[in-house]
Formats: sequence, structure tokens, C-alpha cells
Amino acid sequence: MMAELASTRDPLELILDQQRLAEREETSETIPSIQLVIFALGDRIQALPGPQVREILPPSTIYPVPGCPPAFAGVMRVRGEILPMIRLSELLQIKPAQPSHPGVILRIQGSRQIEGQPLQGGLSVDRVLDVLDLPAEQLRPPPETLAEPLRHCARAVLPIADQTAILLETDALFDIALCEMGPAR
Repeated sequence: MMAELASTRDPLELILDQQRLAEREETSETIPSIQLVIFALGDRIQALPGPQVREILPPSTIYPVPGCPPAFAGVMRVRGEILPMIRLSELLQIKPAQPSHPGVILRIQGSRQIEGQPLQGGLSVDRVLDVLDLPAEQLRPPPETLAEPLRHCARAVLPIADQTAILLETDALFDIALCEMGPAR
């Protein structure tokens, strides 16, 4: 049946279809890509690995926890779960675009576990700009000139439009946040 259908098609169409299929397979096999969530933080563009961003949430009520450092905004409830909230601009010492603007919340998950559960938290950012797949070959090592604490969590830099974005390492962000919290009591 397929042979009959194929014989009724124009031979040139068949050749072009075969070439398109071969190009698609070659492209998907030879160029590894990385999924990224691109967001604004102040006047800078940052990125996180897409698989580590579980959700993009609208602004919500954050309940402050007394005695915590400024980078720890408090906690919020997400479908019955209590999620620690981190002010990423405060954590990375980046001036937010508009302090009164509520921004959005990125629910992230690191690779480490605590008591058998993946380490999760919410990051307060100014706005999400895009979710995209980028060829991994476009990632470059972060410059040595980055200031701390950004240098500690920068995994790579990448071109986004006419700017350079910094790809952040989720586990390193958790490390900085936990260090700011101080030793467990």
C-alpha cells in the first residue's frame, strides 16, 4: 500500500522529503542543546537550567520568618507545601529593577536531597523573559572578573539577543542561601 502511494508522488518530492528528514536527524544528533529559563534581575539577564525550574508562579503572599537574613524572604504555601523563598537580587547583591514591583517566582529544585526529598525553594525575580533551547556550544565559561557571590554560582555565560546572560547553578544558589542562614540550631 505504501509503495503504491509512493509511486504516485512526484519523484522530486520524494527526494526533497528524504533530504529534509536526513537534515532533521543530522541536526538533532550533532548539536546537543540545553533548555533554559531566561529571566531579568535588575538590569541583568540571568538563566537557570530548564529542568531545574519546576514552575513559574505569579506573585503570592510570602510570610516573613523573624530573625532571617534579608535574602531569605520567608515562606509561601504552594498547593499545601511550604516553600522557602529567596530574594535572588539580595542573595546575589544585584539591585532589583523596581523594588516595589512584585515580580514572579521560580520554583526551583536542586540535585541534592535532604531527608530523601529534593532540595526546593522559590526564587523571587523581576520577570521571566523566555524559555528556550540553546545549542550547548554557545555556552562559554564565566569570566574570572565576576564579583562574589555571583562568581560562586555562575556556570556559564551565553548570548541572549544583544546581551550576555549568566547561567546560574541551582545547587550553588542553595549553598549561598544556606550559608547566609548560618549554622543549624
